[in-house]
Amino acid sequence: ALVQYAVREQLGEPGLGSGRLRLDKLLKSGLYGKKEPVEVGSEVPAGEVLKRLMAKMQLYHRVVRHGVGAEAGPTEVVRKGAIKSIQVLAEDRQAGRKYVTKVKHLESFAIEPQDFAQRLQRLLACSSSVQKLPGKNETGKEVLFQGNLLGEICRMLEMDFGIHPKFIDRVSKMR
Repeated sequence: ALVQYAVREQLGEPGLGSGRLRLDKLLKSGLYGKKEPVEVGSEVPAGEVLKRLMAKMQLYHRVVRHGVGAEAGPTEVVRKGAIKSIQVLAEDRQAGRKYVTKVKHLESFAIEPQDFAQRLQRLLACSSSVQKLPGKNETGKEVLFQGNLLGEICRMLEMDFGIHPKFIDRVSKMR
């Protein structure tokens, strides 16, 4: 992208190994501070400009998931930061008599928590609920299923939704 910008704006030949670029106002203000001894129009090595540009960039991730059933088209999610794996947590309540399975971070993979809960509720014949994640900085939702469904949910995420197993964290808090 830097090479295309340099050619389009006629800033020199940026053969990124040994080429030099003439700084325009946009590159100077975005990559250099006020106290640095570079001016608009001065030539700098293209490698240095690329290195500074890469240092200013922010990590993000993009997930494209092809729909299942009614939602047949591809769905795309672009978010800042590294991708959060889906966490499937099974734990027991009341000293091993009742179990619940929690699923978090479905939104990272373009899966709507409410739709996911309804679909699995029908397929697995269990009760489900959707609630906001606890905590001030958390923005996603958590799906809660009644029963120990750790294996079934992970299998369904892999087979039906096409999510690779390395993006699914299986946690069992059973006694």
